[in-house]
Amino acid sequence: MMRRKTTTNLLTCATALSFFLSSQASAQLSFFSENFESLGQNNPTALGDSGWLVSGAVFDQFEDFQFFYGNFPAPNEQPGVALSNIESGQGGPEQGLQYLNVFSDYNCCGLDTDQPIGHGNGTDIVESNVFQEQIIGAGDIGET
Repeated sequence: MMRRKTTTNLLTCATALSFFLSSQASAQLSFFSENFESLGQNNPTALGDSGWLVSGAVFDQFEDFQFFYGNFPAPNEQPGVALSNIESGQGGPEQGLQYLNVFSDYNCCGLDTDQPIGHGNGTDIVESNVFQEQIIGAGDIGET
């Protein structure tokens, strides 16, 4: 378990550092809120059009990192087979009618090989990530 967490932490730190050192490092954080009510549940690009991104990391059965893929516009799959979709019917009145449903990438991950990778071989672990990206600038440090 430690290798997977260490690899994930290293990827996270490297990504954060690259954003911090980017030429856009002076960008300011913007307020973000999404209730998913205005997004078309049957529109396959609704999440990506709204700025949602997806990525994945694949680990073997021993939890050793294999490869990363992403960042791509989030799919709104119907029925859901690849990372994300907008669902309804499980939330109460306080949550609204629609919500973001995130799950594993069951379409993962041929990568031009004859050997199945990801869920295709029954042993690999696929870590799915669905997120909104913002640049964190030096002026944002200490802000919430």
